[in-house]
Amino acid sequence: MVDELKLAISNLEERVDLNEIMTIKDKSLKDSIKRELKLSSDNITIGDMYKLTKLSVVGSWISSLEGLQYAKNLEELDISYNEIKDLSPFKNLKKLTNLNGNTQIITEGMLYAKDNTITLYYRVLNRNGERLKPREIIIRSNKTFEVVDLTLEELVDENGVIFLMFQTLIRLFIVCI
Repeated sequence: MVDELKLAISNLEERVDLNEIMTIKDKSLKDSIKRELKLSSDNITIGDMYKLTKLSVVGSWISSLEGLQYAKNLEELDISYNEIKDLSPFKNLKKLTNLNGNTQIITEGMLYAKDNTITLYYRVLNRNGERLKPREIIIRSNKTFEVVDLTLEELVDENGVIFLMFQTLIRLFIVCI
């Protein structure tokens, strides 16, 4: 019985090297974490990430949250007004109870029409890795600078593929739910 308990306990323990240096792809995210934790070194360790309980990166032009999955004690996070397409790094953050992610500015850049049709494979993911449905699509003509809001039901299929019919270059902005 005692051996079975020891085995069960050892299976529950996650062995982590707290001194392992992490790679955080997004420089703005890395700088914000270093500032919040008051780190002078350019390196961030897994142990440092465990100390992170709150973080605000409002309007920092962050596009990737890769690395935040190690912030196991993160409780509060404000990622409003960034360019984040993938929330899956939050999947196992059990203590994250206060998340503010108002308006992510997701720009797909210059799109070109082929046979007067633009096809865009929209890939914005929630924390479970599931695709989010766009809430709003806005286009702007590069020639006239005219801005047009589009009806989602007519443009987005069940797989999240967006089809647009146009004859000129456009810039596309997508707002997510």
